[in-house]
Amino acid sequence: ARYWYEQSAEQENPRAQSKLGWIYLKGLGVKPDTRKAILWYKEAAEQGYAHAQYTLGLIYRNGSGINVNHYESQKWLKLAAKQHYKNAERLLAGLPAH
Repeated sequence: ARYWYEQSAEQENPRAQSKLGWIYLKGLGVKPDTRKAILWYKEAAEQGYAHAQYTLGLIYRNGSGINVNHYESQKWLKLAAKQHYKNAERLLAGLPAH
């Protein structure tokens, strides 16, 4: 499955890019690699894919394999919330203001 996600992701498919982010974040058939996960999630998020924006917000909020970064977390969660992504809206209320 990863092969087909990679093929689709390289053609700028944000859903496939987000799936690859998940694969690398969780280590599904690959060695877990937070940096690769973030790169794929950012590719999707920069195209406006709300789920990827939300997931990046979580990664930065929780420090999943990286340092906690509330600024980056808020940035991505706000973008997802602007698209009415409910989980992002809920999490924003619990983050420190910047």
